[in-house]
Amino acid sequence: MKKKLQKVLLWLLCLSANMIQAQNVAINNTAAAADASAMLDISSATKGLLIPRMSTAAITSISSPAKGLLVYDSVKNQLMSNMGTPALPNWQTIVSSGAWSLTGNSGINPATNFIGTTDISPIIFKVNNTRAGIIDSVSQNTSAGFRTLDSIINGTNNAGFGYKALTSNKQGIQNTAIGSNALRKNTSGNYNTAAGMQSLTSNTGGASNTAIGNASLFVNTNGSNNTAMGTGALFSNTTGDNNTSAGYQSLNINSTGYSNVAIGVRALHLNTTASNLVAIGDSALYNNGTGATLATHALENTAVGSKALFANTTVVPIRLQDFYP
Repeated sequence: MKKKLQKVLLWLLCLSANMIQAQNVAINNTAAAADASAMLDISSATKGLLIPRMSTAAITSISSPAKGLLVYDSVKNQLMSNMGTPALPNWQTIVSSGAWSLTGNSGINPATNFIGTTDISPIIFKVNNTRAGIIDSVSQNTSAGFRTLDSIINGTNNAGFGYKALTSNKQGIQNTAIGSNALRKNTSGNYNTAAGMQSLTSNTGGASNTAIGNASLFVNTNGSNNTAMGTGALFSNTTGDNNTSAGYQSLNINSTGYSNVAIGVRALHLNTTASNLVAIGDSALYNNGTGATLATHALENTAVGSKALFANTTVVPIRLQDFYP
């Protein structure tokens, strides 16, 4: 009996197929005819069309998918269509007509069209699924460049521009980094300004430093209130504070010396730990501090003029109070 029923059903299906061959087909509950422009016309006021649902892997494994084949990707939560050919499938998500095109847009009205948000949510940019920029109106952090400000936790008012600029910053506030690896290791330092490739790159907690020039204040970690202008200026400074250096490689080797002023190319070039020095002029006090064996060596010297006190190493200035206490 079951086999007879199956044969009857199969016969009815074949008969129906022959009857509708080369005709438009309508599926509805109103008995309305199909639209003349559609081979299949489905209409309903309460139900929709459910297309095949499958994983991304299942979609990509479809053999020779027809161009225009439509499926639902249950992993990506997107409608997908083959925009390529059966031989070379190119599965693309179906987006609304108002979406920005990957190949450019025309007819844009700057008064109404924009890329952005309509609420206070920040905009995040990514490259290879890694953060490459942020615009945040709440924290007032702004960055552009691969991994800029990508470790931020509660730091505010920071600006980073360039590859890995301020990439380690977490709590630091009001820092500005411009250039590849500028302020790269800063985590909690505040009020720093770095402009130039690798400027202040090693700084972690130092505050209120200004470094302008490639590799200026390069090694500085916790030194504060330093100003370095020029390539390699205050390059080796680590914890020295209150130094002012202007000129190519000025105070270049200074590590812990503090309250020094060097203006001119390679001024105070070899000074490392001596403090309270003033050198103005090309290579002024160039060798100061080299060979020092006592904590009192090479302190409080002032040299003005090109190569002034160039060869001084350990001598300290003679003070009137040494003779008239």
